[in-house]
Amino acid sequence: MAQNNKISVSLTFEKRLEQALDELGVKAPAAITSLTIAGMLTILDMLYIRENMSETLLELDLRDTSGTIIEEWDFSLCVGLTSITLPNSVTEIGDHAFEGCENVNSITFPDSVKIIGKNAFRDCYGLTSVTLPNSITKNDEGTFRNCVALTTIAIPDSVKEIGEGAFRGCTSLTSVTIPTSVTKICDFAFFKCAGLSSIIIPDSVTEIGDSAFYSCSRLESVFIPASVKKIGPFTFGQCSPLFRVHPDSTVRKKIIERLITTTPHQ
Repeated sequence: MAQNNKISVSLTFEKRLEQALDELGVKAPAAITSLTIAGMLTILDMLYIRENMSETLLELDLRDTSGTIIEEWDFSLCVGLTSITLPNSVTEIGDHAFEGCENVNSITFPDSVKIIGKNAFRDCYGLTSVTLPNSITKNDEGTFRNCVALTTIAIPDSVKEIGEGAFRGCTSLTSVTIPTSVTKICDFAFFKCAGLSSIIIPDSVTEIGDSAFYSCSRLESVFIPASVKKIGPFTFGQCSPLFRVHPDSTVRKKIIERLITTTPHQ
């Protein structure tokens, strides 16, 4: 059914997106601004979207498709997209799946998602807020890197590790909640998150990686609990001139010796 450039289609094993649109009389897929898909979505359908609608499709609703995996690079550089609703059945979002979707401001994650791959939403410059499902266990490497409009993130209690560069370059990020399930904050995790002013590291964390909070230029306060046994170099280098660490006495020495220096490893 087509109305005002909004299309809904139902796909089967035999019927691919191109055929479904043709049956609806759609001759110019680039004119579609909103697309809702139900049924069996395949890599051929995703390729068709990338090749024919990447600059013009604004809204993509996949909630009623049957796929369990969004493969790597599936929707990368779909620069027109502003809103994405993922399949209710999806368990994994592949590496780079939505990288470069620079106008996306809204993503709806179902509770079925367990894995979000490397750089999955990197360079989604329009993304302002994210609510992650309680089913994931790790924010992988570069997951939201350079999401410069992202202002707040609530990391769910299921996450055990914040991956390398997961929020690197999220310059507008002002609030992040790290739950007590997290045991490791990896290298560069919040590198150049210039909007952060304070951070509380829970007493579940045992390791903070190299340059994890480097160049967080407004960061003035951080509490580091006694549970932290390993801290990489340059962790809080180039933070606010007013920066103060409030450590447990057992970690004070290693903080003084290793955390506040000027040049990180790249």
